[in-house]
Amino acid sequence: MNLSKEDEMVMETIWNNLPKFPDNDHVTFDEAAVKEMWETGFVDETRYSLEEWMKAFEPHKTPEGNYILTKNDLFEKAIYRYKGEIKLPFEPLLINEGKYTDEGLEELINLSIAPSCSYSRERLREFFEDFKKRHRGSDGLIKMDMAAKREIADLIYQNPSPTRRREVLFDMIFGEQIEEIIKGTSPILTATPDQAAQVQISAFTQVPSEAEKASVGLKSIEKVKERGAAPVATNSPDTSLKKVRRSRKGIRG
Repeated sequence: MNLSKEDEMVMETIWNNLPKFPDNDHVTFDEAAVKEMWETGFVDETRYSLEEWMKAFEPHKTPEGNYILTKNDLFEKAIYRYKGEIKLPFEPLLINEGKYTDEGLEELINLSIAPSCSYSRERLREFFEDFKKRHRGSDGLIKMDMAAKREIADLIYQNPSPTRRREVLFDMIFGEQIEEIIKGTSPILTATPDQAAQVQISAFTQVPSEAEKASVGLKSIEKVKERGAAPVATNSPDTSLKKVRRSRKGIRG
């Protein structure tokens, strides 16, 4: 197995932080935990479907339905790991209020809502067809007020995509440092390999199971952040694993 230094570092950190069971040379996951790894953004969901991820664990399945992995087995899963940019999560309650054309709403959906929501494109289209009927005024424009924003917020908070859950995890873990950057009291942040590993570890410890009792409550951290709108540039040459960008107010990316 030929892993990059980044993959090796992340997987080593994950292995060291996972509870070992049934002995010190193995880790055990139940089916819900394996599924949750995909749903919380450990896997690059744009390249690997949930079905492909689950299939990768089939060789490790026990008669009881759990999955027992050696360290080498776990490291082999590094090929599925998300290795791209992490943005801060889109905050629907910060969407600019006012009147939107159909084209303007479609742009908001494509840029910010669709990447944050687990709905299929067809289901999302159906949701917003109904949304537009409810909020369209006599002038033909769509009124975006707090009630409309709350509908979008409920949609996203109750149906977060793996991308959003990865972003929320990052915001939760490093939010204080990000606040310092936005206030100008800290240098520009680039995610170090260790920070990236912490996000990945969190993705591995979302669902309590017989093997893992550590969990992170995503609902408790889905809140509006009163922050400035300036993006944080992180394209410096020394960015080693992930680039971190500050989302503009009410806009993802």
